[in-house]
Amino acid sequence: MKLKDTRENQYALSAKAGDVGRQLALGGIAVVWLLHGDPKSWSFPLVLLQALVGFLFALSLDFCQYWVTATIWATYARRKELFFKKRKIDPNDDDEPLANFKAPRQINWPAMFFFHGKAVALIYGGWKLGWYMWAKILAAPM
Repeated sequence: MKLKDTRENQYALSAKAGDVGRQLALGGIAVVWLLHGDPKSWSFPLVLLQALVGFLFALSLDFCQYWVTATIWATYARRKELFFKKRKIDPNDDDEPLANFKAPRQINWPAMFFFHGKAVALIYGGWKLGWYMWAKILAAPM
């Protein structure tokens, strides 16, 4: 296995985690809505509101992850483009040493911050929803 392969695995698995997380957050919002009581009422038990906030925050962080990361990479690409243009370098020339470069490691740190943040928010929402449902199960007559 090469380092390139580990990166490809990371990208594929983080994309899958993002997809699953998005579905879980939307499903959690639906379950909160179903459990909150009277469909004509906007009042929610506190624990369901906390779960809802977790799920909504996870979706917001999901959006921010892609928006911020796309902006960072677009800015970086534009800076490289201007660098090549100023020095009259063909960025598609494989024989040009400056055309082959590595992006700084820190460029993905904001994406990782949002990625891990949305996981924490999703777990928080699921935890709160789970506790609410567990309490209802224990309180149900047998």
